[in-house]
Order: sequence, then C-alpha cells, then structure tokens
Amino acid sequence: MFRIVIAVLCFGFSGVAMAAPQSVVLSVATMACGPDPHMIKQALEAVPGVIDVQIMLENKTAMVSFDNEKSSVEALLQAIGSVGHAAIAAPKN
Repeated sequence: MFRIVIAVLCFGFSGVAMAAPQSVVLSVATMACGPDPHMIKQALEAVPGVIDVQIMLENKTAMVSFDNEKSSVEALLQAIGSVGHAAIAAPKN
C-alpha cells in the first residue's frame, strides 16, 4: 500500500503543465501623453493571463509579464490595437 501512495505522489502530478511566466517589451510608437498610457495599460491588464504591466512613456514601451499558458504576445498586440495603437515586440538585447 505504501508503494502505491508513493507512486501516485511521484507520477500523479507529472501530467500537470506548469505555467511559464514570460516578459515582453512592446514598442508603441504612437503612444503620447494624455490618456494613451492609461488606455494601453487597461487594455493589456484585461488580457487573460497578464500578471503585470509597466508603461514607460519616455521610451514609448510597455513591459508586460504574462502566463504563456493563458496568453500570447499576439494577444497583447491585439489588445493594444483595440485601443487604436499599433505595437511590435521589441527585440531582446
């Protein structure tokens, strides 16, 4: 009986996919002062799986942390598009 419990504990969770948090920097060239940063942040925060959004108006970017099991970079770009802005994923350094 003890061996069965150990087997279940060892192998019972092997099929569970672990969420893999990711971060991406999105360049939003058309972002200006005023309501733009707030609207973009709200749109990104509404995407399922988004964990955190940081807007940097000075370099016109949004850094987004998200659960890649629930969302994607494409979904983030679409959210920005839904508020009238185009964005691209900034190249990784």
